[in-house]
Order: sequence, then C-alpha cells, then structure tokens
Amino acid sequence: MKKLLTSFLIAVWCLNIAYAEEFEMPQVGEAIVWMSDWAEDQWYKLPVVRNYLEDAYNNDKYTAVQKQYIASLVRAVEDTSENTYRISPWYVVSNNGTYAKLYGNIDSTIFAKTQNLINNNPNLDTIETVYVPGSTDDVENHKAGRLIRNSGIKTKIKKHGFIASGGTDLLMAGFGREIHPESRIWVHAWFSESYPTPRNLPTNSPAHNEYLDYFTDMGISADLYRWTLQNTRPGNIHWLTSDDVTRYGF
Repeated sequence: MKKLLTSFLIAVWCLNIAYAEEFEMPQVGEAIVWMSDWAEDQWYKLPVVRNYLEDAYNNDKYTAVQKQYIASLVRAVEDTSENTYRISPWYVVSNNGTYAKLYGNIDSTIFAKTQNLINNNPNLDTIETVYVPGSTDDVENHKAGRLIRNSGIKTKIKKHGFIASGGTDLLMAGFGREIHPESRIWVHAWFSESYPTPRNLPTNSPAHNEYLDYFTDMGISADLYRWTLQNTRPGNIHWLTSDDVTRYGF
C-alpha cells in the first residue's frame, strides 16, 4: 500500500511542480503538500484532501484545462483511499491534552476509546470530527455521545471535514458545537438486519426510541429524524445545508 501510494505521490508532486509554473493554484498546492507530507503514515487524511481538491474544481477562477488536471487528482485520491480509510476510529490528541481529532469509521470500540480519551485527558475541551464516514454500532456510538455531552466537551467540524451517519450523531453530542457552513455533514435513515426498512414501522414502534431519545438528549429536533427516515436511504444520503443546521437545532 505504502509503495503504491508513495509512487503516486511522487508522480503527482512532479506534475504539480511543472503545472504550478504556469498556473497559480494555492488550494491544490496545499493539498499536494499535505499528501506528500502525511500520506505515508497518515494516509487517512486523503479523503479530506479530496475535499480541498473538490473546492478547487468548483472554483470559477480555474479554467477547463486546470479543472481537468484537478479532476485527475481527485480520481487518484479516490483510487488510493477508497478501500482503505474505513477502519476502526481513533483519536489524535494535542500535546496539551485540550483538543482531540477523530478519524475513522465508528464501530463497537467507540465508547471505550472515548472513555479512555476523557479519562486520560482531564482538560479536554474540544473534539473535532475530521473524517468520520459512518457507524456500524449506533448503540455504542450514542453511549459515547452522551459521555461527551455529560463531560461538557464541545464538538467541532471545519470547512474540509467530512462526517456521515453516526459521525453526524457524534457531532450532535457537543456541549456547544462549532460547525463551518461549508463542511460536509451527511445524514441518512438507519437500518438493520431486523429492520431493513424502518420507515415502514409504525410511528409508535419502540425501534424508533434509540434515535428519538438520543436526538432529544442532544437537543436536536426530532423532525430531522422523521425527515431522514422518510426521505433518505443508506445509499441515498442528504447533505445538510446551513439552513438545515439552523432548522434542526445544531
């Protein structure tokens, strides 16, 4: 994996040097530097780099030729990271123990890892959700969320952060939340083997309680739960707009 990624980065880096002589591309340049500096040991940042590249692609100041180049970088990042970044979650803690960054796909380890994080860092103030693409264990995730809330810890997502599904649930937990208006916050209806189509459940079904109770505890409108249940699917997710964030109480 590392050899393949290193070869890719070298090729992209060389291409970027030649390209930068002709075009001023600060966002892309920053992304390439990030990829070069971090990818070997912290390749999990690649999906966030992809968001930098997407921003550049959507920037009107770049020409069609420039955008073609940017698109090729996006495809390279996707090919490199698509099957690799969905691994167990982990926290990266600042040297002074007040700030932690969360990466990875939430699973049954999230509560224990969050508990250890808080116990080992009594001055922890903020958790930033950097790249959290989903969850395979909502019950443990909600336990972690309640622990964060009860510990008075804030949550944060920056412009190029990406969270979905259970990652969004964890962002809700903040005792105060800082949300960049251009961050990627995705939601979709839950499902399980027992309830593959929960939207068909009666409104008074106890199966809804896990989510309704959590939303209530986090101060998020239950209307968001009901809307996602009826209008989204695991393969058909919704990107929360700034208006959504305000409307539903984030």
